[in-house]
Amino acid sequence: MDTLFLNNPPIEIYENMVLEASKKAGIPLDKFILDTTLLELDGEFKDAPKVGPGRGKNSFAQLIVSLVIASGSRLPVGAGVLAGNTNDASTLPGIYEAVNRIADDGAVKFLMDRIYPTPSNILFLKEHQDERMVYWVSPLKMGLSEKKVRELLDEAYQKREWKPVNYRSSKEIKAKIEPPLTAFETTWTLQEKIKPELEPGQTRRPRGSIQTVEIEVRCVFYRHELNAEREKERRNINKEELEKALQEYSLKLNKRKYQELDYCKEKLAGVLKAFGNVKKFPNYDLSQTDTGAISLTWAWDEEALAEEEKYDGIFALLSNYSKQQVNMNQLVGKYRGRDQVEVDIKEMKGILSLERILYQRPERIDTYVFLKVIALFVLTFLRSYAAREGVKTTERKLQESMGDLLLVENEILPLGLKVYGVARDTELNQLIRETFSLPNPLELIKVLNEAEIARVDEYVCAWNEERQQTSTAPE
Repeated sequence: MDTLFLNNPPIEIYENMVLEASKKAGIPLDKFILDTTLLELDGEFKDAPKVGPGRGKNSFAQLIVSLVIASGSRLPVGAGVLAGNTNDASTLPGIYEAVNRIADDGAVKFLMDRIYPTPSNILFLKEHQDERMVYWVSPLKMGLSEKKVRELLDEAYQKREWKPVNYRSSKEIKAKIEPPLTAFETTWTLQEKIKPELEPGQTRRPRGSIQTVEIEVRCVFYRHELNAEREKERRNINKEELEKALQEYSLKLNKRKYQELDYCKEKLAGVLKAFGNVKKFPNYDLSQTDTGAISLTWAWDEEALAEEEKYDGIFALLSNYSKQQVNMNQLVGKYRGRDQVEVDIKEMKGILSLERILYQRPERIDTYVFLKVIALFVLTFLRSYAAREGVKTTERKLQESMGDLLLVENEILPLGLKVYGVARDTELNQLIRETFSLPNPLELIKVLNEAEIARVDEYVCAWNEERQQTSTAPE
């Protein structure tokens, strides 16, 4: 397998497996979910160019695994092993090519992680839409654009642009909770800096060679009222915890090292660091008198705290669907399916033990990850096929079911005749055998038992001889 990956990765073999599984289990290949995950590796990787160093003094080396699944079935249709320092967004063209080879005819839908919508990726999809139209939805990465996000939200509040959304999750419907979402439409400008490669001998890029590319896309902001209430509650709890921490800090002032103002400032910064979401709300005054006494006073900005509630429960979705194709209500419904790929990645790291990789050679790392994807493929296919046959199960139950099948050996006394049987042969195991035309263990049991029964005269004679020897033996 190492040689196979070193010379010719078995991509075509895997894609044929995907197509056959799609036909057998009735899995549509027109909607796909994209994500990446970071794996930590322990050891020194001198000859593994894909393995990137981790961040921090004691961090593990890193490797990126990208995964593409068919929406609904969660069948993995593509995967890749990438260098730990790879820009996740740069993987989209390769994912597009892989999907294009196996997808059903017509347009496809991508539900993407927030790292994928970059100007270069959106332009790539536009350039290839004559070959294959891709409709996509992705959450907005708001952390780095907080100021712009808040400006748009403030404007929407002022203009009263928030509209109710009818969508409810299955849990909300079951709990009979009223629709908790409101939303408003706007546009978002994606920006990306294109940096040309350095020429041989160059130490820096020429002035003006770095270009900024911008592209405008549809954006819908949503506010989830229940999540907003929970965020407010967490903030109030953190406020109480910070208040207590500041009081405890004040009691240390003017004692031992806390008699130096610079040291006190350093320690105060450390206290505040642990409360990132509320530390900006108190107004602090850490001062030292002419006599050297240090004191801390603070007052909470209640007005700012109340204002912060406007930004609770907010998330935004980007898309190239038009309003006429998919309205605000339908768009959030499409986005809610994204948890499926996270479940698959969790399964790979959990029941398939992909949390750590111990191999060193690049081809062995690729092989190891590929085999894990194959295992996930088999389990996911079996779950989908079982559901089609009316058997509800999970990947974990399938794995446990296949591992629990036992061959049982008993004896009929006093002859010592062996009798064989099967334990824990579940309905799932029977379905798996039928699906893959695997041997039936009951047939093996039948052969073993027939062989034992054919020796019954031998067992009787041996037992009788042993009984006679026992009865004639001197006491």
